[in-house]
Amino acid sequence: MPGMPCAGVGRVRSKQPAPYDRGARDFVADAFGHCKFIGYSEAAVPLLMKAGVPASMDAGFVQLTGTDACEQFLKTCRQLRFWKREPTVKHV
Repeated sequence: MPGMPCAGVGRVRSKQPAPYDRGARDFVADAFGHCKFIGYSEAAVPLLMKAGVPASMDAGFVQLTGTDACEQFLKTCRQLRFWKREPTVKHV
């Protein structure tokens, strides 16, 4: 996902267990590393952990619990990136 041309990503998973998806894990890891805002549902937390997201998520994460939270997430994405995360991201 070169360049991450989006301002934020939303990852909502169903309550059904999904097979391990390396592409989804890499997508979330890249979004985190590129300081993108990340919207998620409670069911997506295991994927976030597999992607290396710290258990203490920063303010760049928005739990998508309903319409209002989704609208707030879209407004938050107008900032493009959560720059306060940058010093904590491990660059290789």
